[in-house]
Amino acid sequence: MTGNLKSDADPEPRQVALGKAWRASWDAAALAGGATPRSVWLAASTREGEDEAMLQAIRNAPEAALLIWAPRHPHRVPQIERALDAAGIKHQLRSQGAQLDSQTRVWIGDTLGEMAAYIAASDVVFMGGSLAELGGQNLLEACAQAKPVLVGPHTFNFMDLTCEAVESGSAVRIADGEELGLKVGEILSSDERRVAMGAAALAFRGRHRGSLAQTLANLEDLLN
Repeated sequence: MTGNLKSDADPEPRQVALGKAWRASWDAAALAGGATPRSVWLAASTREGEDEAMLQAIRNAPEAALLIWAPRHPHRVPQIERALDAAGIKHQLRSQGAQLDSQTRVWIGDTLGEMAAYIAASDVVFMGGSLAELGGQNLLEACAQAKPVLVGPHTFNFMDLTCEAVESGSAVRIADGEELGLKVGEILSSDERRVAMGAAALAFRGRHRGSLAQTLANLEDLLN
């Protein structure tokens, strides 16, 4: 066992630059309108069965915060839009451009291959697939960009990795959608905690690096 190969995958620089450019444009637009730039949180790779919990999280998160909601399967976007419409929550689609209305609370990431950009644009990342009994997703991609991570109760696909992240201070486990929204608000309200969690996340990812080199060395030994 050499570890998780994803620990050695660096974020794609062009995607990171794209996400930072989105964020800079949103902040500049807010300042130009005499408003305070908004905090941003990301719900990454959510799956079917989590929409109602996500709506609860939105209700409990700070109203001024923007949510980037990036479902794991883009074909579910119409279902998410219907849920947001029914709840009276204003939203826009990434595929329609990056300009945001000041009243938009949810920016739906309906594209593939831009997760690194969504992470770069956010302050806090929730890893989906963990509010429902789906086993969660790998949190190393968010840690690689020094982002505080939130996970739900169901992380059996990556149990050891997730438990270690929680113990290291890189991640926080929440019980449900209500607690998710409250915890997002708590972390966004504290620059000190957000920076500390981000630094812990980057260090946590660093401790897991090296699996690729070890795998290649083992292969070379066998081939020789």
